[in-house]
Amino acid sequence: MFLALSRPWELPEGTWGTMIFLDVLEHHPDPVTFLRTLDCNHIVLKVPTATGPFARLARLAARFGSPGALDAMFQVGSPMPHRWLPTLKGLDAIAGCAGWERTWKTTIPEVGRELPDRLRLPRGIWNPPVRLLTTLVGLIAGGLGWFWSDTLLAVYERS
Repeated sequence: MFLALSRPWELPEGTWGTMIFLDVLEHHPDPVTFLRTLDCNHIVLKVPTATGPFARLARLAARFGSPGALDAMFQVGSPMPHRWLPTLKGLDAIAGCAGWERTWKTTIPEVGRELPDRLRLPRGIWNPPVRLLTTLVGLIAGGLGWFWSDTLLAVYERS
């Protein structure tokens, strides 16, 4: 069952067997408190990782004086930007502090394939040559993703 929320982070009352959060938790300012409030037995979390190729490029850009360069491209105008990016160890720590224990995980190469659609460049810049370039970069990143994933999918149960 999919539920539409009337206000961000307010979940409907009730007890659920499993709650699934796809690309949600990294937008919450206090994920530990949020995970503590969930009334369910299992959670499935899909989050972008701090170890993927684009996160590493963002850190490299920051070292050379351009902090937020990649965030500016991907998050410009976003009403709910990323607040943090985890490693597996970091996600386990957040979930563990909230009373959850990981039972399964896998990594997924994701950003590369959707790169052209995720870019949010200023008007006037988005033209066919730029789209072709981002498509090529996306294909390369998607291919590398099998060796260097950018997304984590994990299942947790109450500990």
